[in-house]
Amino acid sequence: MTSLSLEQAPKQQQQKEQSNLSKSSSKILLSIPSLSLYLCSSCDNFCKHILNAWLATMFVERYKVSAAEAGVCLATVEAVGVLSRVLCGMRDPLGTKFRWAASSAAFLLQGVFLFLAFNAPTPKSCSLFLTLYALCTGGHSVGFRPRYFETAPHLAGLLSGYGNTIASMASAMGPVVIGMLLGSKEGKDAESDDDDDDDERWNKVAWLMLTAALVGVAGAMGLRGVKHTKQV
Repeated sequence: MTSLSLEQAPKQQQQKEQSNLSKSSSKILLSIPSLSLYLCSSCDNFCKHILNAWLATMFVERYKVSAAEAGVCLATVEAVGVLSRVLCGMRDPLGTKFRWAASSAAFLLQGVFLFLAFNAPTPKSCSLFLTLYALCTGGHSVGFRPRYFETAPHLAGLLSGYGNTIASMASAMGPVVIGMLLGSKEGKDAESDDDDDDDERWNKVAWLMLTAALVGVAGAMGLRGVKHTKQV
């Protein structure tokens, strides 16, 4: 009996350690900093996929430009955004202490420029504000994105998986919400060429984008005071 108890002791100790590790991991994955990361990713993807899905429609419907011109604008905004993220990611002047500040500023500026873009009177001014928005997205490369690897390095894969899954849901929701917000232009609306009506419809989108960006600011503020969690 004594030898049997001695054999079972290491197994019980191992099971206890695994249980403690599981509880600790769950606590980290559902902590305020982690939830803030998920929220930041969701707000960023929400706005980005709305632009990908509806920007061309806005240019064609509101500014009466060709589909080719709308495509050029989309490509330019995307290219500027990629370049901004790459360049900011290559240099990290703020360090880990001010990740929250970088993303807070980026989200705030994104919201302002998107609001101005969807209320812009001409396609050129709209393109300018969208380009400025794309430049601001680089702030997240030194903002919330590195936090996936800094918050808990041993759980970076799980954190990224959770964040990307939740953000993907927001990506899918964004275009659908805009479609419901804009409604259709059938019947009387389709026959009339009312620019004021178009402006009012896209102004609703502008307010939604600004609101999403402000929610992103709130998420970024949740990253304040994040401490590194070493492997348990």
